[in-house]
Amino acid sequence: DEGLRFGNLALALSEKLKWKYGIAQAYSRMGSNYFGKADLPNALTYWLKSLKLNEELNNKRSVGINLGNIGNIYLQQNEFEKALDYYFKASKINEEAGNKNAFALNLGNIGSVYGHQKQYEQALDYFLKALKINEEMQDLSSIARNSISIGNVYQGLKDYEKALEYNFKALRIVSEFGVINLVATSHKKKKKIYFELATDSN
Repeated sequence: DEGLRFGNLALALSEKLKWKYGIAQAYSRMGSNYFGKADLPNALTYWLKSLKLNEELNNKRSVGINLGNIGNIYLQQNEFEKALDYYFKASKINEEAGNKNAFALNLGNIGSVYGHQKQYEQALDYFLKALKINEEMQDLSSIARNSISIGNVYQGLKDYEKALEYNFKALRIVSEFGVINLVATSHKKKKKIYFELATDSN
């Protein structure tokens, strides 16, 4: 709510100044705050407004971020084809703009869509591509997240050895650097892998 209040103030000032870039950024921030409130219709409305202005301004970095955010909405709604459409557009633009962080994030999001659809081979391909960029950039938090995602894919493929390998990799990183929410996630995933391994062995 506080974010939306400041977003409206930024929007009003940007409109007064007739500053399109500021208006586009205010729309984007408001979309993010509505998304944080799980108000997907309003998030979509503001991100589409931001996208339109950023396209007019030829601001590729912001266009790429807008497209990825819109893809997130469709992923939340299990509209997988629409989510993929936006993620693929976002990844192309982010790659062209040299925005490696956003590009890797898009690749991981594409992997997530395929994972939700149980298309594990495609999911694995995109998660590994994302992980490679994360490692090049030494983005430890993203390395941990994508390692957990890769572990999930291997778990779906019933390759429990690989699933544990990637979950332990994530756990080593998050334990050392104190990403508490991911520590809990990694422990939970590890337990589930051991349970499935025991069940399949019977």
